Amino acid sequence: MNGIDLNEFGKAIADTYAAYTEEAAVRQAELWAERMHPMLAEALRCWIAGEPVEDVSYTAPNGETFSITRIMELRGENDYLRAMLLLSDFINDPVRGRNRILSPRR
Repeated sequence: MNGIDLNEFGKAIADTYAAYTEEAAVRQAELWAERMHPMLAEALRCWIAGEPVEDVSYTAPNGETFSITRIMELRGENDYLRAMLLLSDFINDPVRGRNRILSPRR
């Protein structure tokens, strides 16, 4: 995703998820930045900066709508980054994305 500093993204991942070393977090940032839909770029920038994340929603051609906050609510978690990744999956492929959103956490 253009405009995202991968080192800063990696630092934010390492700060949020204790299981990641900074090196592993930067590698993960590269993968997640590739996966993230450009529609979510501003929300991701806010998350990286520790600023409030504006809710983003997307309505698929079939009329089904998901948003960052709705995904967190459905999954019973407060993980903005995870919700953004799932919303990105839904934007890219509504059927597979919906299945990922509604499947139990692993």
